[in-house]
Amino acid sequence: MILSAETRAQQPEPEPPEGFKMTGLGPLPEGWRVQRMGDVLTQRTQAVRVTAGGRYTRLGVRWYAEGPFNKQPVSGGEIRGQVLYRVEPRNCVCNRLFSWKGSFGVVSHEMIDCHVSGEFPVFECDPSRVDPFSLWRLCSQPSVWRMTENRSSGTTKD
Repeated sequence: MILSAETRAQQPEPEPPEGFKMTGLGPLPEGWRVQRMGDVLTQRTQAVRVTAGGRYTRLGVRWYAEGPFNKQPVSGGEIRGQVLYRVEPRNCVCNRLFSWKGSFGVVSHEMIDCHVSGEFPVFECDPSRVDPFSLWRLCSQPSVWRMTENRSSGTTKD
């Protein structure tokens, strides 16, 4: 049976399972709190100046929450930008141009000493408020991608 939007709006919300509470995001465990990302994340903005003689391993971030990956190391002379941003393990990173495609992930310990361009914002999680892998799990949901897509504009989406 297909219900109209009006009929669905008139139906009561289903009760959440035992041990859960209903939130704006849907049912969540009783002990969890819904928080704004800006309250639990701090953007890392410490730029590293690219030098022609330096070697840099950059990261990319796969679509559909498949996470970051190492690109081949390159010399500074091959990099168009003047600055990069160094990532640390447990940092959250996204691809600004394709966040609407679920391009999110958490930096692993194997990616120490890697860098990203300004198109890949890097965030530190407040460990007292959120675990980066829990945040990645949230960002791996297609509903979050749709919400991001609805707020995106530009040539990669057009």
